[in-house]
Amino acid sequence: MLVLQSCMVEQRIAYRFQEEIPQTIILFQNSADVFLINSKVDIPNDISENEYNRIIDSAYYASDLIKHIDANEFGEALGKSLHNSLQETNFIIYPNDSISSFITHKTPRIIIDVVQVEVEEHFDEFYEELSDVQLGINSEKYLHIKEATHTIKNDGSDFNNDIFSVNILRNSLSINLWIKVDIWDKDSIHNSNTIFMTYQMNDDIEGMFIWKNTEKVNYLYTIDSLQQFDLWKAQQFPAPSFVNSTMDYIVNTVLDNRILIEKNKYSQNEWKYSMRSGRILSTEDGLPYTIIDE
Repeated sequence: MLVLQSCMVEQRIAYRFQEEIPQTIILFQNSADVFLINSKVDIPNDISENEYNRIIDSAYYASDLIKHIDANEFGEALGKSLHNSLQETNFIIYPNDSISSFITHKTPRIIIDVVQVEVEEHFDEFYEELSDVQLGINSEKYLHIKEATHTIKNDGSDFNNDIFSVNILRNSLSINLWIKVDIWDKDSIHNSNTIFMTYQMNDDIEGMFIWKNTEKVNYLYTIDSLQQFDLWKAQQFPAPSFVNSTMDYIVNTVLDNRILIEKNKYSQNEWKYSMRSGRILSTEDGLPYTIIDE
């Protein structure tokens, strides 16, 4: 009963903040430095700074994707995408040139500043497994073939499971984002943290396991590789995810403060903000950001 009452108190506090959101302002700023990194190239340890810079520079020009990115243009385009996605929330969004009216606005008020963007080209592994091998159908459409690894797993029963799996190296592009969030809440409470989020794009692999009257099981597959013309997606696609994660951070920070004040102990829940409905709901899925400093 006490646990239920405690949860009801937290839900009530969450509902109150949910009702305040349409009157809560966010000032959006984009002061980001943009870094383009090719992590496909190994960098030895214990090398001089000049040698390190030379390797980094040559890795950039040897890259498949990031050498086609203009850092300033990418940062501006991603910033516009983030600002557009913020407009889809129920918060009031101020542009950067509204700082004077922002300062005089009542609390709560929030500054979101994009402080660093990193576009990292790297390798990733695609993994797939199957325990019941099936005959290949329309296998002529698959252009690549790889022999599957066979392992035997026992789930504790009298039967063993034959597992066939593949690991395929693929190209990936990670868009890593650092955002500083300042929140001025009621009762003169000010929180300032930098949060980290990432979004990953990969070669798209489609395939199937086949067995055709041999002792081997093969994996036939096609690869839809990341190309230069896909780079616009890196400016557009991550923004809704980044904004939703930032809203989650804001909601959790405000509710943690308010619940601590009212109950004299920290929240028992983690919270998510629904971009679609504008509701604040408790979650058990974990939070999609990392706090860098407090």
